[in-house]
Amino acid sequence: MGAAEKTCPACGAEAVVDGVCGRCGYAQGEAHRCPHCKAVARIEGKGPGVWVCAVCGGPRMPGGLGGSAAVKALAEERAAHAEATKKRLGAWAWGVFAVVATLAVALAWPAALVGKILALAIAIGPALLAVRAGGAVAKSAKEADEAHERALLAAAQALAAAKEGGITAAELGARLEMPEERADALLTQLAVHDRTRIDVGDDAEVRYSVAPEIRVGELLDEEEAASEDVGEKKAVR
Repeated sequence: MGAAEKTCPACGAEAVVDGVCGRCGYAQGEAHRCPHCKAVARIEGKGPGVWVCAVCGGPRMPGGLGGSAAVKALAEERAAHAEATKKRLGAWAWGVFAVVATLAVALAWPAALVGKILALAIAIGPALLAVRAGGAVAKSAKEADEAHERALLAAAQALAAAKEGGITAAELGARLEMPEERADALLTQLAVHDRTRIDVGDDAEVRYSVAPEIRVGELLDEEEAASEDVGEKKAVR
């Protein structure tokens, strides 16, 4: 569907824009198919540049922006979030165990030296495991953030490629529902990797465009290839 309003087949309202009804939220078209649950559904905003599927809650890009590169990154993001949730439960469990163990030791503090050493080990052990689990949670959360960043880069590159004459940071920010500074950072990162070209028009507006020969998502492929090369070199050593 185009940007013009059309009649919603679900509620009959003349409120359909880009395939989503502004009245009832009904979505239609392959651009709105969730890469996780495969349902054709609307997205829900969860913050600047963050959207989830209204059906399964998986991370999405509006209108399927970014193509296969974004889909792959979103799948990695969802997996990392799931891992972080699992590890967070483990951290909470060890934290509770540490509190219980500490209270038990405090109430039954032994007189013998050996008993004191064992009591301290019982109290400190779970606490150390809780701290370790917390570090694992932070690592998975960071991996999820990095995957989402790759999806945003793919979406930004797609929008720059689709806009005749290039796109400004303000336009990208409006499209991806994020501050202009954040949008500018995405476009600058693409430019650093030669995935967008920077032009300054007569109106002094800075625009970012993509050369026709550059494939959308190529930046992600190159970054992954470089990461794999580093991994292979480490394995050889």
